[in-house]
Amino acid sequence: MNKEYITLLNRHSCKVGAEIGVLGGVTSVNLLKNTQIEKLYCVDPWISYNEYPDYTGEGVLTDYRELFLKNTDLYKNRIEVLVMYSSEAAKLIPDKSLDFVFIDANHTYPYVKQDIELWMPKVKLSGIVSGHDYGFPRTSKKYGVTMAVKEAFKNFKLIGSVWYAIKENQEEVG
Repeated sequence: MNKEYITLLNRHSCKVGAEIGVLGGVTSVNLLKNTQIEKLYCVDPWISYNEYPDYTGEGVLTDYRELFLKNTDLYKNRIEVLVMYSSEAAKLIPDKSLDFVFIDANHTYPYVKQDIELWMPKVKLSGIVSGHDYGFPRTSKKYGVTMAVKEAFKNFKLIGSVWYAIKENQEEVG
């Protein structure tokens, strides 16, 4: 996780957030270790997707789920693990209850677009809507992070491959 992004969360005094797509928990641990986050919703179904060459096949990615639980054990009192799809988890989180969301789940265009649309209402005004892998991988047309972000936000910033926008109004999503 980029130090500048951690600084951004700390500068905005983020206390409650959601990470959409946690895999093995590396980002979760970095967020919890280096910020004042009191509650982090960690959303991942740990299901294999055919769209991803690294995770082909069907079924639960149990090794990653176990790795996540092991990696985040020290912070278990500050996380709530939601083993489900992002679209299901969004229904459980009240609107305007999050200081930030970090979207790093299915990177295909329809899912990134859907995650932005589903999670934007969950973030408070002046909160941070963000995610990972902007522009990556540059050669694959299957990954739609860049297209979905450009379409959704008039004003967004980049910190390496991390994108973010400050939620200014309800009409932010395009």
